[in-house]
Amino acid sequence: MTSCSYGLDDEAAARQALASDLRILPHVIAGIRSSLFRRHLELNVRTATPLLDIISRSERIDLTAMIERIRPPLSWPRVPLSTNLRSEMLGLEWDFGFEPGAIFRRHRRGGLIARWDGAGGNVLGVRIIKDSIELTVVDGGLMLDTFDGFARLWLESPLPRTLAIAMPGRSISQLVEHRWFSGSDWPVVSVREKRIGATAIIFETGLVTWRLPTATDLEGTIGW
Repeated sequence: MTSCSYGLDDEAAARQALASDLRILPHVIAGIRSSLFRRHLELNVRTATPLLDIISRSERIDLTAMIERIRPPLSWPRVPLSTNLRSEMLGLEWDFGFEPGAIFRRHRRGGLIARWDGAGGNVLGVRIIKDSIELTVVDGGLMLDTFDGFARLWLESPLPRTLAIAMPGRSISQLVEHRWFSGSDWPVVSVREKRIGATAIIFETGLVTWRLPTATDLEGTIGW
């Protein structure tokens, strides 16, 4: 009788241990995925829009801390983060819009809304496309999105045709006065009037070398 009772006690303890392990399993898996995702970013993200550094310095944003807040999508790594066929097929016209739903859609996979004022007048979003970090920014009346070495500036009204024709080839800093464009020589490549009466000014920024610091890089450093 004693041995039977001992066996039942062992089974109960084993069930409790199993239940405890199963409860923490999702957290363990999430931790492993986060560590692997961080390593993926360290090894594979190698470029960024130059506006990333300009805006982060202007707004006093810790870039490393911001990028580290990006979480792996549920489909990763089964669906590689570096693949964004919709972006590649539609290029500069990809999911273009600055209403709240469009901004959230752009950043729900491999992205992060780092700043949102509630009214949508002060927005900063970062996302990873292929091996590069891209931005979506709303700064008052300025609405900007980047993709693969280009930026798109959205105007809520159409431009006079003569002005739109004269823009390509000129620097965006000559045409739009804003602290983020000051001193830049990024040329306008096209001006596109949208069907809703707005205008998209597309200019070429190129890409700059960028990588997420590793734990070894950060050893012995203080702050940003």
